[in-house]
Amino acid sequence: RRGPVPPGSQRDRKVEGPLLERFQTLDPDNALRLVSRTPGDLTTLFGSIFPSELLQAADLLAFEMNLASPAKVHLFVKTSDAAKAKELAAGLQNETARWLTLPGSDFVLTTEPPKVEQKNETLDLRVDIPEGAARLFLERLAKVQPAPTPGP
Repeated sequence: RRGPVPPGSQRDRKVEGPLLERFQTLDPDNALRLVSRTPGDLTTLFGSIFPSELLQAADLLAFEMNLASPAKVHLFVKTSDAAKAKELAAGLQNETARWLTLPGSDFVLTTEPPKVEQKNETLDLRVDIPEGAARLFLERLAKVQPAPTPGP
């Protein structure tokens, strides 16, 4: 049994069910792992790290990135049903820039159309992420403003 909760804080939420299962399948050796059962809230927490269309299409989102060279991303998306997953998979493969561009930038999370595996309402994709996109993604997660580039 845990002791009293300090004033102004709350007990951690218990992580269970699909969220815990998805988190446990992510590689614990990767530098960054992020899972959300309310993907739309990610913008509030971290700023614009994914396109709003992707967040709206997802009922659960899991993301992991290693910082090797090149950095690699594993993205898992669960939608409300298999038809929506199929539509999203087609969009990710055929309109990669629309679905995987970091909002407000020219950086896309991959330079190649991703191979998307679909199983019912879930999508699983792995891609190499360009260095500039990886850097911007991490800056946004950390809420760090990029350093200004020196003028001529």
